[in-house]
Amino acid sequence: MNLEMTNLRCSRCGIETPPTFDRCPECRYLLRAEPTIRLRGWILVCGGFLGAGVMTIAMVAVPFLLHEVRVENRFTISDLGDAVVYGTVGAGLLLGVMTVVTGAWAVRYGVLNRKLVNTTTGAMMSFLILAGSVPTHVYRTPFSVPTFGGNYPEEPADPPPSAPRPVEFVPIAAGTFTMGSDEIRLSSGKAHRVTITRPFEIMSCELTEGQWHAVMGGEIAKPSRVNHPKADVSWDDTIRLAAEMSRRDPTCIYRLPTEAEWEYACRAGTTTQYAGDIDQLAWYGSVSDPDSASDFLPHPVGMKRPNAWGLYDMHGNVEEWCLDWYGDYPKAAVSDPAGPSSGTFRVFRGGNSMMPDFYCNSARRDKDMPGDRSWVRGFRLVRTVR
Repeated sequence: MNLEMTNLRCSRCGIETPPTFDRCPECRYLLRAEPTIRLRGWILVCGGFLGAGVMTIAMVAVPFLLHEVRVENRFTISDLGDAVVYGTVGAGLLLGVMTVVTGAWAVRYGVLNRKLVNTTTGAMMSFLILAGSVPTHVYRTPFSVPTFGGNYPEEPADPPPSAPRPVEFVPIAAGTFTMGSDEIRLSSGKAHRVTITRPFEIMSCELTEGQWHAVMGGEIAKPSRVNHPKADVSWDDTIRLAAEMSRRDPTCIYRLPTEAEWEYACRAGTTTQYAGDIDQLAWYGSVSDPDSASDFLPHPVGMKRPNAWGLYDMHGNVEEWCLDWYGDYPKAAVSDPAGPSSGTFRVFRGGNSMMPDFYCNSARRDKDMPGDRSWVRGFRLVRTVR
């Protein structure tokens, strides 16, 4: 019997190698592939094809299914949406092709090429960072973003400072309304009947930079922003200001509105998504000049029309903190709800100057940690007699 074993030929450099060798002595190429490597190669090939297909379907379909915008009775997608969708699809397809090539290399040669693996991993990380940092909302057309580089768009040249706006409170009568919505998606709670049994007064506008510094001291960084909403404040900051105002006024107590009070005042007796024409009531997305960076920044308060109860900017300029802890709505009708007795997050309401209109409806709610801040989040206060 002939027990002689055939030499192995390296597929990389062509040198014949004794059969007892696992690697080529010249180039260190793997001669005997582990079965698991080829299996992993087939997994990469299948995963690459599947991932590319799913990415293509998802990134094209999701904007139309979840963020549709109806313009002249047809669904459209803005220039920003086009760039985001097709740019992300292109990156996803490229990543899928690289994954398929890496897997095919392993199946053909029995080795996972380190350069291909490292390149694919780097591309995957870059793709995830890109997909997470670029906004994927579909906005009303036309739309353009002035910058992707920072958290705050570049501000236009400072206008001359204006006279500080005085603090004004609007009386709100007691009443009953339907809070939440079963139709509006976007983080709105289930519809339920709420009764506000006690009248209250609420600020007609969001608290401004000038009003904040008049109470808390200090100087405004930019005098031209004296009538801009005081943003970049935490829930804890608002409580400190309300406590200081209550200390100075022995006749009244100042506090944040409860979530129910806020929505009651925002709706102003309406039952629709908005308390009127959203273009006339709110700053959102880009509603005047799509090429102006200023449209993405909070505007001076009270520039739009008020709702039927005389309240400005409820639907959009900056988001507004509420008093409540965040939690599920009650299923039955309630009176004067104040939210859960404890929790992790505090509620904030309303849209802001960066959001599209469908995020600015009366029922939308959101949450954040009490100590967190956002440059598009402010507040307004409620006043009650002691």
